[in-house]
Amino acid sequence: MTNDMTKGSPIKLILSFMVPLLIGNIFQQFYNMADTIIVGRTISVEALAAVGATGSISFLIVGFVQGVTSGFAVITAQRFGAGSENGIGFQTARILGILGGTVIIVSTTDRILKRAEELRAEGADVKGLIADLMDRQAVQRLTKDIMDEYGRIDVLVNNAGMVQTGVSEDEFDTFEEMSYESWDHDIARNLDIPFNVTKEVLGPMKKSGYGRIVNTSSVTGPVVSNPGEASYSAAK
Repeated sequence: MTNDMTKGSPIKLILSFMVPLLIGNIFQQFYNMADTIIVGRTISVEALAAVGATGSISFLIVGFVQGVTSGFAVITAQRFGAGSENGIGFQTARILGILGGTVIIVSTTDRILKRAEELRAEGADVKGLIADLMDRQAVQRLTKDIMDEYGRIDVLVNNAGMVQTGVSEDEFDTFEEMSYESWDHDIARNLDIPFNVTKEVLGPMKKSGYGRIVNTSSVTGPVVSNPGEASYSAAK
């Protein structure tokens, strides 16, 4: 039996997903408590202390594994980003559509038009637009066109970045070997885009008295980094 988490009441779906996990964690705590009592009483106090003493080693191993999986997250983002039907942006647009919002999705290629068609087929009010959000004049025109047609912008989700469909990836050079052009392009794509769009929508949001802005970040930068990705890490 499967349950589609993209359909139905979001609050009900979240609670139905959360409660079993919460109950499972409670039972896990009871198990840990019982395990501690059994080890301390039936084996020895030294054995119980040994379990605690090796906790740092366990955390080291877990931390190493998490660091490795963070690297795989970059490959995953390259495969499923940039307008993919499995990407974060598309699923975010789907949720906003389910909630009854009028959704505008933007990409650099006409692939975004197909994504919009798929969402409209599900009953969502969605429009796909093509624009290079690194181009500030293009962002200004885009914002003006949206305001002229819809009269307001209530929510902005800054999700574009890292990978652009139809554009070759820059070389993964070390910081020392990275060209100025590569640095500027990566910063423009991952940091300037949120700035460009946020700056343009703030005025309409303030005028209407309502606005929500969501910035999609990454563990790369705040938590970890990857070789050859100094600019991406700095932007995030």
